[in-house]
Amino acid sequence: MHLEHGRKASSLVDFRPWLERIMTGTAPLLIVPFREVRHFQPDDCLHYEPIELRGRQHGWNIPVHAHETLYQFEFLEHGTVAANLDGYCHRLMAPAAWMVPPGVVHGFVFGEDSSGHVITVPADMLRHGSGAELSGSPARPVVLDAQHVEEHLAQLRSMFKTLAAEFGAQLPRRAGTLQAQAVILEIWFSRHESAAMSRARKTDHDALVQRFRALLERHYRDHWSVADYAARLAITPDYLSRRCRMVTGQSTIELISERVLLESRRLLAYTQMSITDIAHQIGFDDPAYF
Repeated sequence: MHLEHGRKASSLVDFRPWLERIMTGTAPLLIVPFREVRHFQPDDCLHYEPIELRGRQHGWNIPVHAHETLYQFEFLEHGTVAANLDGYCHRLMAPAAWMVPPGVVHGFVFGEDSSGHVITVPADMLRHGSGAELSGSPARPVVLDAQHVEEHLAQLRSMFKTLAAEFGAQLPRRAGTLQAQAVILEIWFSRHESAAMSRARKTDHDALVQRFRALLERHYRDHWSVADYAARLAITPDYLSRRCRMVTGQSTIELISERVLLESRRLLAYTQMSITDIAHQIGFDDPAYF
C-alpha cells in the first residue's frame, strides 16, 4: 500500500513569516486539507521518500496537517528545519530526527539545502508487527536534536538507508522485511526518547506506566475512571496512582485530564468544528459540561 499526501497548488507559498507569527502568538495556525492517498499495491505496507523530494514539491514548506492512522519517522541528514508539532516550534540543525504519532498536527519549513529521509507507516502495521502494545506515549512526538543524534549517527543512518534500499528493491518477502524494519525503527525512537528527555526531566521508564499510557490512548474518549484502568491492568487504583506519580510526577487523574485536554486543543486550533461537535468527538454527551 503506497502512502502519500495530497496537496493543493495554493500550498506553494512562503510560510516562514507565518511560523514566526505563530511562535509569538500573533497568527492562527494554517489549515491545509492534506489527505492519505493509497494506490493499493499489496507489497507497499509503508512509504519511503527523501526529504528533498517532498521539499522541492512544496517549495520547502510543508503546511500543517495531521494523519489519524499514520506514524512518520524523519531523519534530517543535512540542512535545517523549523518543525511545528502540535503548535510548538522546534528549530533543528542536522543531524536531527523526529517521530510524529497519529493525530499530531505537524508542519515543516526546511532550508533549501536540506536532505534526509521520511518513512510513513500505518499504526496498525506497527502494532501487529510488534506483537504487543506500542511502548511509551503514542500521543506525543519524539524530537532528537543534533546533540543526541550525533552520538548514534551511524546506527540511525544505517536503519533509514537499509529501509530505503528495501523499499526501492523488489525482493522476495519484501512486505514482511519492511514491516520488521519499521518496528525496529519505532522501538529505537521510543528508547532514545527516554534517553534524550532524561537530560531535562524524569521520564517514563516504568513498564506499568507505559501500559497505562497505551490504554489511555485507546480509551480517553470513553472517559474511563482510574478504577477502570486499574481493573484492566489487574492492580488497585491506589497502586496505579502511586506508580504514575513516582514516574511522571502526576497523578493518574491528571494524566487522564491532560490527554483529553491535548485532544481538545488540537481540535479547537486545527479544525473548524463547533464546540458541540468537539465535545461529542471527545466523548462528552453534554457540551455544557465539556
